[in-house]
Amino acid sequence: MAASGMGSLVFINDVTVDRSRTMNSEVERNILSAQIRPNASKLIGRHFITQQDNDPKHTARATKGFLTAKKWKILDWLSQSPDLNPIEHAFYMLKRRLKAEVP
Repeated sequence: MAASGMGSLVFINDVTVDRSRTMNSEVERNILSAQIRPNASKLIGRHFITQQDNDPKHTARATKGFLTAKKWKILDWLSQSPDLNPIEHAFYMLKRRLKAEVP
């Protein structure tokens, strides 16, 4: 999500190879790898900052190493700040649009 608009919405189903549906650091890195660059390039350009909350899959050593290797800038984030969480605002906008489309 950026001031210029929204990127692609990705639904995560059966995320692991064994279909255990466990979202973990490996799955997180795969999603980031597939989604961040194309969406950021489309919405912002080459230089962008990502935001991660303090979920364990975001703070895992492997995820942090991945982000460092990619040289992506990460916005520092407080552990308990739902009022500043943009995804909550995105869900609100999505719900409003869905309600408006239903006759």
